[in-house]
Amino acid sequence: MTAELVNTLNGPVTAFFVVVGIILNVETIYILMRPIKSRLKSIHRTPFTIKAGTSVLGSNWVRTRSTYPKPLIYTHLLWLSISDTALLISGFLMYSLPSFFKSSLCPYAKFFPTLYLMSNASLTASVWLMCVLMFERYRALCRPLAASAMSIAKVHKILAAVVVLAIVFSLPRLFEVVVVEYEDGFSDVVQSDLGKNHFYLFYYRIIGGLVFYSVLPYIVLFALSAKISLALRAAAKERQVMSRSLSSRANRIADSELILLAVMAKFLLSRLMPTALDVAEHIVTSEIFVLSPAATLLVAISNLIVVISSAVNFFIYFLLAKSFRRSTCSCFENLCHDCQRTDCGRPTAERSNSPAAIFKYNNSDPSPSTLPLLNNVDDVQKRIGAVPQGV
Repeated sequence: MTAELVNTLNGPVTAFFVVVGIILNVETIYILMRPIKSRLKSIHRTPFTIKAGTSVLGSNWVRTRSTYPKPLIYTHLLWLSISDTALLISGFLMYSLPSFFKSSLCPYAKFFPTLYLMSNASLTASVWLMCVLMFERYRALCRPLAASAMSIAKVHKILAAVVVLAIVFSLPRLFEVVVVEYEDGFSDVVQSDLGKNHFYLFYYRIIGGLVFYSVLPYIVLFALSAKISLALRAAAKERQVMSRSLSSRANRIADSELILLAVMAKFLLSRLMPTALDVAEHIVTSEIFVLSPAATLLVAISNLIVVISSAVNFFIYFLLAKSFRRSTCSCFENLCHDCQRTDCGRPTAERSNSPAAIFKYNNSDPSPSTLPLLNNVDDVQKRIGAVPQGV
């Protein structure tokens, strides 16, 4: 019964959340990379054409959008979404896909050590990226002068270095497991001598795990979140006396802090159970832990929680961030608008009278093909009246 439940959790249940999570994370990455635009504004424009000292005046209305600079937290959330997507892919390949194999994992088994490294590196990178995000928000709230000098390009370089360090730190995981091939063609993945070494298990897996991606990062996150909460209370009082011209900027800052607190809560809740299982494995020894049906079930539940946590970023951003919600709606509106502008199968004359074509002609430079009336200035003067010289 336990084996069937574990196979169900690792198989179809995990596969469902992985597919949904990857689709939503890709959409999240696309929206986070889009510029933040305000509502459409109508601007009156008066173009003129000069020919032989005579001016011809006209006027039209142009609809434009103003673009806001993206907050730095969007860059951090972009890297977190990429890390969560990599974690979803590796989790599917490690736990979900093997459950669909009824017999041997060959030839899939030879990729398992690399996937094991990818999974642990993604998990470590997500922890470190979250710590960097919390530190950046703490500095932005408590030391705004120092944070103002941080550019988006510099943030990308820092986060890329964090990911590289996470991969380097996780490299020993590549040698923890080996693929064993038997004469009958059956392949299996077992622990290597390094994975069974007590010195390695104690100092790298236990001490290194507690210091670098479990207990110590949690303490740092709790300390920074407490300071951020105090800074938010102080900032809320200051915002009450701000002028109305700064209200939009204050709303964007508030959205960023709400996202930050929600992502941190999701992160801590999803990582508590894996940390507790690591401690339990160290207490009861690996041999007993691996053979325990209850421990196997708890590991499957823990992996599923991590997968779900990595798949819900889109809903958190959509519910808590007005700018993200506006960008999402704008993205779907543009998609629907592009579908309506295809004009497939319509005659050429009918397409030329479409609103899209008229809008294009009205906003293009005067030319014989688009505005034939401007070819003859005298004819235009007859239509709009005499224009004084020197205008």
